[in-house]
Amino acid sequence: MIGGGTDFKSVPLPVRLCYDRAQVIRLYHVSKVYPPRFAALNDVSLHVQPGEFVFLTGPSGAGKTTLLRLLLGADAASAGQIVIGGRNLARLGRQGITRLRRSTGMVFQDSKLLPGLTVLDNVALPAEAAGASPRDARSKAFALLRDLGLKDLVRRAPPSLSGGEQQRVAFARALVNDPRLLLADEPTGNLDEESAARIVELMRRAHQGGATVVVATHDPALLRSLPGREIALRTGRVVAGDGAPPPE
Repeated sequence: MIGGGTDFKSVPLPVRLCYDRAQVIRLYHVSKVYPPRFAALNDVSLHVQPGEFVFLTGPSGAGKTTLLRLLLGADAASAGQIVIGGRNLARLGRQGITRLRRSTGMVFQDSKLLPGLTVLDNVALPAEAAGASPRDARSKAFALLRDLGLKDLVRRAPPSLSGGEQQRVAFARALVNDPRLLLADEPTGNLDEESAARIVELMRRAHQGGATVVVATHDPALLRSLPGREIALRTGRVVAGDGAPPPE
């Protein structure tokens, strides 16, 4: 079961995610406990509105990555409710979670590019998974890489790229399906100043294009680079920037 407590059953439903609602993301008293008894998140309630840029801040171990994984549907909450695009994740079956992931762009801290594929094929992969033909997916991926100034990398393999180049390609992969929700986990954490500035520009472009953006970071320079609301976490709890979501 994804994203909810024991009061809900996972029932496959026709899924239509609506990112134009008053709140794109709503969490109600969400907790996540990993075996044997490690509480990564504890009673977290928050909301994110359409088109917002939100920073999740806090030291290592605060729960930022865990929260992003719950929003992506990659992990199940141990308690509480998570509503994305108007759908309670606890009530989505496999089809619904798949659709959620296809409408969400995710940039991982370590990029997670597939080393055996070229840059072009890495970026095309999500488009093909979403139903595009291999030819159309590659065409869309090439156009995006060109627009992002990465055209010269299309035939390269990820291991041959610098850390900054890998992270920019990871952003291209996250953006190829025109996501309404973009999640990024420490996207500038291990980058030099020039590479970090390029990542900031990619996030700015995604946000200006209409995406709701949620970024986990402990990088003060990133917080200064982009306007956004800050939600601070510490030891799995929200300590500043948000509380329980207001009623609709």
